[in-house]
Amino acid sequence: MNIDYCPNCHQLPVPLSRETFEQIIREPHLKALCDQIAAGNLNLKRDLPAVCWQAAFGGERRSNKTARPSGLFALDIDHIDQPDTLFHTFEDRLEELGIYIVHKTPSTKGLRVVALCRPEHETIADNQAWLAKELNVEHDACTRDLARLSFLVPESYFYFYNPEVFSLETEVKELEKKVKEEVKEEAKEEKKVEAAKAPLAFRGIPYTDIVEKLIERTGGTPYEGERNNRLYLICRLLANITDRQADRLFQVCPRFGLSEAEVKACCESACKSARTEKLPYVLYKVLRDLGIDGSESATRPSAEEESKPALLPPSMPQPSHLPPLIKEFVVTAPDDFKPATAMCCLPICGFLGSRLRARYLDGDLQAPSFIVNIIAPAASGKGSLLRIPDICLEKIRAKDDEGREQEMEYQRQAKLNKNQKKQMEEPQPIVRDIPAKVSVAQLLKRMVQARGLHLISISPEADTLTNSNKSGMWAQKSDIYRVAQDADGGRYGQDYKSDASFSATCRMRYNLLTLGTPGAIARAYPDVEDGLITRCIMVELPSQFGKAMPVRKQFSEAQLKVVKERVDALMAVCQDAEGNVLPEYHLNLQWLNKGMGQWIEKQRVQAVRDEDYARDQFMRRAAQIGFRAGMVVAFLWGNLNRERKNYTLEFAVWVAESILHTLHSRYATKAQEQALQYEAPVARRYPSLFEAMSDVFSADDLQKAVRSHGIHSPLKSIIFRWTDNHLIEKQGESFVKLVK
Repeated sequence: MNIDYCPNCHQLPVPLSRETFEQIIREPHLKALCDQIAAGNLNLKRDLPAVCWQAAFGGERRSNKTARPSGLFALDIDHIDQPDTLFHTFEDRLEELGIYIVHKTPSTKGLRVVALCRPEHETIADNQAWLAKELNVEHDACTRDLARLSFLVPESYFYFYNPEVFSLETEVKELEKKVKEEVKEEAKEEKKVEAAKAPLAFRGIPYTDIVEKLIERTGGTPYEGERNNRLYLICRLLANITDRQADRLFQVCPRFGLSEAEVKACCESACKSARTEKLPYVLYKVLRDLGIDGSESATRPSAEEESKPALLPPSMPQPSHLPPLIKEFVVTAPDDFKPATAMCCLPICGFLGSRLRARYLDGDLQAPSFIVNIIAPAASGKGSLLRIPDICLEKIRAKDDEGREQEMEYQRQAKLNKNQKKQMEEPQPIVRDIPAKVSVAQLLKRMVQARGLHLISISPEADTLTNSNKSGMWAQKSDIYRVAQDADGGRYGQDYKSDASFSATCRMRYNLLTLGTPGAIARAYPDVEDGLITRCIMVELPSQFGKAMPVRKQFSEAQLKVVKERVDALMAVCQDAEGNVLPEYHLNLQWLNKGMGQWIEKQRVQAVRDEDYARDQFMRRAAQIGFRAGMVVAFLWGNLNRERKNYTLEFAVWVAESILHTLHSRYATKAQEQALQYEAPVARRYPSLFEAMSDVFSADDLQKAVRSHGIHSPLKSIIFRWTDNHLIEKQGESFVKLVK
């Protein structure tokens, strides 16, 4: 008897033996998990191990196509309050009916029966219908496919278990043949139904015509290496006329030779992209050219934006590729929250390991400084991310409380003894976890007292940053945040004559974690040009509209032990047992620099090719922050072998690409406009002149055009700039345009 099981519903099926089965159902963890599910926490079902009673898959993915019938079938009877009572009605017929297993379901409101297929019934569905009739019950008819999973339950949930189920020998050739025929027929019917539902046209124009025009408008059929970006761009455009439904978009979008999985991922991502009130201009023009009346206005972008490929969101590394501590938080987070969870760990770990240092590509020494902003609408569950600092900063906060108590005692004694000549010496405790609502003077004082260690602020609401910084204080705070993200923390200070204020100059090393709605984040970071935005990690949580409440798993004792060990290791490089600040802890990460350098070069070439100033600007900062993330991850791994180095580079590149994607999608237009004021190529300084020239022109032709356009720059300067920017080249006595 071949039976497979999945350790959880996300993993590949593997063979199930009697010994493994009995070991699983006797695990205390399984009992605790099912008790929570029975109490109403149904989202935990996905973490249960599950058996494929009806088939095995020979090491392949679980699907009806790869299924090999086991000769068993499972009957599910749902919505019964007393499953034990129902069991007793057929308890004396178990052998007669060929039943080998009976147990209640994880919710305790259902009964599952596993029995041997009868030779007189050709399919799983026929066997289920027969047994349901024998038991005089209504069953779940949706469980007829071979690949159906049955969640495992603890031993105490079983009413009957015959271990001979694992040693049965059955003849299933006819059943296998019949089931495969059914699968093929069902697939054909599904395709017919989907084809009938498919939106073949938009306002009378076939989608094939629209797609063809969009491909033409965005640069023609893409070459290998740019197919993903081009597909994502076209999918974002088509999402506006397919009701932002991923399944519809998947039916009409081009493939460009990519796999179905890649195309589906592009469609889903495109449907989640930001909506605009007006049609994108390139889509508007295509629809107008095809005869659809332009009743809807459109937002017209610049010429570059019409054809520039959008950046595709990067995929997060697998949990097995993550280091201890980060992995523990990620695997216990809901799926939509996993990337944000990993990013939230960075300012916390950087703060705890404040003395870590590594030399970057440019030769500057980098400190683990991070500003992370989590962006999500109200009531989206983003507050659950605060569990990370609550667990990791427990010891730091206890020390901070002791320091604040010393300060309060000093203030009390100072008031009591204010008339005495000799006053108490003011204590200088290290208080590092400070509220986001803090004055500049107090922030500077805490920084000096920290003796070179990082401070951190955690703001559950982004509006706290702006509401507490009125009357010009935000400008000072913005400067501090920006300077604190310099390589090893920039120098900042103030010098006032009044004794009532605090005067000092020091290096600012400061981490910040902020949660806020899109509007609140926009108010906190209104200006692209001041440089603060490019020093931040912006993380957008996926929309939770219409989704079930996200449930975060609880830590096991083993997971909590790992987290605390890594926290202690990070703290151990900063202070000794007496609280003295230790020397800097240097890491040699030349191998990481090599990998990040390759990523930077790839982005630079793409930016030059697209004339994308925003990408060029954002990717430089993103790479630096990605390197810092790699520094933290390298330390968390401990002993680094080749595999762990590869995982560290993978994480660093993912952080850099995530930053680049988010900044580019939110701020590219503003950054592009500002960059073009200073760095635009000459062809853009003289747009009408360059466009006025024919594909091949002479110096005399250019001279005439210069005069007619009223341009006073020397002819030689114009020719030099155009040639230097690879816009033209000289051939004999003439010039030929390289850019049409």
